[in-house]
Amino acid sequence: MTLTAPDPTTTRSRVEVAPVGARIGAVVSDVRLGGDLTAEEVHDVRAALLRHKVVFVRGQHHLDDADHHAFAALLGTPTSPHPTVRGAANAVLPIDSSHGKANAWHTDVTFVDRVPAISVLRAVTRIYERTRFDLDGNKDAIAAMERQDLDEILGNLIENAAKYGGGSVFVTVDAEPLSPHCVIWIEDDGMGIPEEEWPRIFDRGARLDTGKPGTGLGLAIVRDVAEIYGGTVSLAESEDLGGLLVKLALPRAGGSSGFVESVPLT
Repeated sequence: MTLTAPDPTTTRSRVEVAPVGARIGAVVSDVRLGGDLTAEEVHDVRAALLRHKVVFVRGQHHLDDADHHAFAALLGTPTSPHPTVRGAANAVLPIDSSHGKANAWHTDVTFVDRVPAISVLRAVTRIYERTRFDLDGNKDAIAAMERQDLDEILGNLIENAAKYGGGSVFVTVDAEPLSPHCVIWIEDDGMGIPEEEWPRIFDRGARLDTGKPGTGLGLAIVRDVAEIYGGTVSLAESEDLGGLLVKLALPRAGGSSGFVESVPLT
């Protein structure tokens, strides 16, 4: 079956739709999500979703799990999760929050009998609200690696810096411009790690602070992914912030890494 989206320039309600990309993505505004939307508002939100594939609705801080599920039910019949995966009232599944965290999940829920046409995700809050993140460096730097791998390892390192730091994280792109690699520094103002522990922290399952959540796989995965692309990960003490400095060295675009996708770093 082919789903055809209505003309996105017209709406039946006061809902406004603003595209953010040439093909995918739009911001939907002037609507308060929940189970009490009018038929016209539901039509306009659904039309925007069919047309733009991904839509963002900001400022929905009033939503709780019940309202979230009620809004989803207006778009179609919600698919129940797998019997082994439980969320609030078996309806809303936590991905990464203070209420719960999934170690593996599928937004398309392909393991159930009915594959959903739409997935509704809700950002509950910013994870590290009291942490300041600063970015500096070469905005034109490009690493030769798959985007999803770069996102994974940078996200892992920056989250670690926020989790174990004291409130400040500083990322410098192309911190060593004369290096044959594109070197990214991730610094924090935490307690740091004793130098004698640096080699062990890359072991799978290694955790120096067992008081914080985690599996101890993060740095090991970062190292493994970086090495696949011919990169490296090393540790040092941050001279500016006093905490840990992680140096991620990745092949520059145009080098001999053998990987064709080039990802801008800023």
